[in-house]
Amino acid sequence: MVIKEGICLMGSLAESITKNALHGICGKNYNVRIDKMRELKIIDDDLQSELKQLWEFRNREHLFRLQDREYDHYKLKHYNDAILAIEGLRSSLVRYSNSKKSNKP
Repeated sequence: MVIKEGICLMGSLAESITKNALHGICGKNYNVRIDKMRELKIIDDDLQSELKQLWEFRNREHLFRLQDREYDHYKLKHYNDAILAIEGLRSSLVRYSNSKKSNKP
């Protein structure tokens, strides 16, 4: 369950990063923000999918929504994938920001 908590933290971090990055452009829904980031070419299809998967895992922190017990359900690979999704998001935002700066007159 420690791995699950790490994944949930990464999902919450992704939520905050995307909200901050698209402030004023997009609404409150995480998946809508991810789709908007794809539309703006900030992220690619693979990262869009990874971030949506991360959000799906993150939303499993709401115990009342769970259908089954999750003990021993999460593996280190799930956590590593969450870390890689966050790193991909960070890298994509840096790249996008740098491209915007270089296009200014």
